[in-house]
Amino acid sequence: MNFIPYASASKIAVDVMGGHLDVGVSGLPALLEHIKGNRLSGVGVLSKARDLGNKDLPSAGETPELKGADFFFWTGLFAPKGTPAPIVNKLNLAFAEVLKEQKVKSRFAELGVKISDPANPQAFGAFVAQSSAQFEQLVKQSNAPRN
Repeated sequence: MNFIPYASASKIAVDVMGGHLDVGVSGLPALLEHIKGNRLSGVGVLSKARDLGNKDLPSAGETPELKGADFFFWTGLFAPKGTPAPIVNKLNLAFAEVLKEQKVKSRFAELGVKISDPANPQAFGAFVAQSSAQFEQLVKQSNAPRN
C-alpha cells in the first residue's frame, strides 16, 4: 500500500466511495454513517478491542497478523500556547462537566467514541507527547516519504 496523507476523513470517504482509493484508514466515527448506509464497507479496526460504534467489525487484537496492535484515534480540547494556567484549568473543569451529561455520553456512544476520564491538563499533555512519539516511531519504521 502507498501512504497518501489526507486532510480529513470526509475526503478519504469520498475517494474510497468514488473508486479513487482501494482502501482508506480513518477514525470510525467519521465513517460510521457511510458504513451503516452501505456506502462503505468496514473491514476492521486497529485497536485491540472491537469499537463501541460497530461491534461487527473485527479488531486488530483478533487478527493473528496484527496481534499486539492497539491504535486508536483520540480527540482532546486544546488552547493556544501561553494560555494562562487558571484559564486552562477552568476550561478543563468545564469540559469535564459537559462530558458527564447523559445526553453527551449517549451521543458519543452512538458514534463509537469512548469517553475517558478527563485528565488534568498536565496528564493530558504527557499523553499527547507519548502518542506523538509513538506515531513518529511508526512513520520512521514505515519509511514513508516526508514532504
